[in-house]
Amino acid sequence: DCRQSNSRYIIKLSEHMKTTCDTLRKQYGVVYHLHQLFTFMSKEFDGIPVVRFERVQEALEASVKAHKDLLAFTYADELHSDLCELNDMGYIIYLNGWIVLDQAALLSRVQGVLFAPADFKQHCELSNATGVVPVSTVAELFSPLDTDMLVQVLCYLEFCREIHDHNVLQLISQDHSPQSETTNERYLFFSGLVRVEAPTGIWKANPQFPHVCGW
Repeated sequence: DCRQSNSRYIIKLSEHMKTTCDTLRKQYGVVYHLHQLFTFMSKEFDGIPVVRFERVQEALEASVKAHKDLLAFTYADELHSDLCELNDMGYIIYLNGWIVLDQAALLSRVQGVLFAPADFKQHCELSNATGVVPVSTVAELFSPLDTDMLVQVLCYLEFCREIHDHNVLQLISQDHSPQSETTNERYLFFSGLVRVEAPTGIWKANPQFPHVCGW
């Protein structure tokens, strides 16, 4: 079975490839190894769209002890760089220790709520004149998911951008209701959630920053 790293014919093929030139052998080793690592994670975490780096590392170490997978014996120490390569190739999303194995499953749970039409059961009234949504609101909607992971993934896929400009944050905090304000509230800007209706009002520009104003 070509999907198993330790199957009889794959071992024979590996031995045959070792007799070829160095360039071909190195290229074969990298591509085949990454394929096996992705297959290993897909089987080990089947049905789990997002896992932590530590869990994958523990699974590889357990595989080494059980002598179940030749992959773990050779490449466990290079896990971080291998995950970066899989991320660059588009097979996974690897961000700050989070590994998104099933992007479609994760986004169907998130995007379906954020952008569901008004007549859908999952609809949430998040759209507004600015497209600005507090991170605390996102955390409440998707409480089973880690908030930092979710924000990182949404920003990585360019669904939104986190607002860091201090002056803009001050304007936003003034516009939001008191009950939604927290000491260190964070805000996301979703361009897809901006309403097309005319704005009800315009923020007054700060005299020190006359170029900063908005709906």
